[in-house]
Amino acid sequence: MAKTGANVENTRGNGMLIFAYLIPIISGGLVFALYNDNPKLKFHGTQSMVYWLFSLIVIGLIGSFVAPTVVYNGLFSAQIVQNPFGWVPNLLFLLAWIYSLYIGYNAFNGNDEKARIPLMADVATSAAPNR
Repeated sequence: MAKTGANVENTRGNGMLIFAYLIPIISGGLVFALYNDNPKLKFHGTQSMVYWLFSLIVIGLIGSFVAPTVVYNGLFSAQIVQNPFGWVPNLLFLLAWIYSLYIGYNAFNGNDEKARIPLMADVATSAAPNR
């Protein structure tokens, strides 16, 4: 059975739901800008941007506490002390990325309740009100 024009466009739109969550901030912004006339894509593009902004700020704050520390030993000497928990921000970023792909997968499959991130969905709804 051949795909009609509407089915091809619907498949492309559903693929863009996953793409919105693929690359932090950039892909959500692209989906928001290119598919501004589609309320569902506009919502997920906005939700993706809000989620990644929040996640990167939190991961950056946590990373600032576990980052390598510079210890000054005198006027012209310094030593960098590596924190044993320096891997934590990388793990948090990986977990945030996997969660965003999970959200995109649920949006792709039409499971809208699982595709809403609790606090970020409210912000995205207010920014993209015609969902």
